[in-house]
Amino acid sequence: MIAYQTDKTGVFVGAVYLDRDPLEQDKWLIPADAFTDAPPSALDKQFVRRNGKVWVVEDLPTEPVLLTPPTQAELDAAYVKRLDDINERVMDTDLALKAFALIVLDEINGLRTNAGLAERGAL
Repeated sequence: MIAYQTDKTGVFVGAVYLDRDPLEQDKWLIPADAFTDAPPSALDKQFVRRNGKVWVVEDLPTEPVLLTPPTQAELDAAYVKRLDDINERVMDTDLALKAFALIVLDEINGLRTNAGLAERGAL
C-alpha cells in the first residue's frame, strides 16, 4: 500500500510504501504527516499542499522568500522553554520516578547555569 508524504508545512514531497502492522496484519503503519488519498497533479510553477483534510494546488511564489536565522536570544529562549517543558513533564510522573527525575533535573539546571556562564565568558 502507498501513502503520500508531506513535510511539516503540509507540502507534498513524495509517495512512500507502507509496512503492515506486525500486531494486526490487516492494518498498515502510516507515518506521521502521510495520507492515503492521492494528491492532485500540479502544473509547472505549482505545488501541492495538504490543507486539513484536503489537498490543494498552489502557485509557487513569484518573489523570493527570505528566511532570517533566529537570534541568539530566540535560541536561548527556545532552549529554556524546552528545559521547562521537560521539567513540567517530569513533575507529572509517578512518585517512584521523581527521585531519579530530580537528579536529572539537577543536571539539566546545571547545564542551564553553565550555558549562561559560558555566554557571559565566565567559563
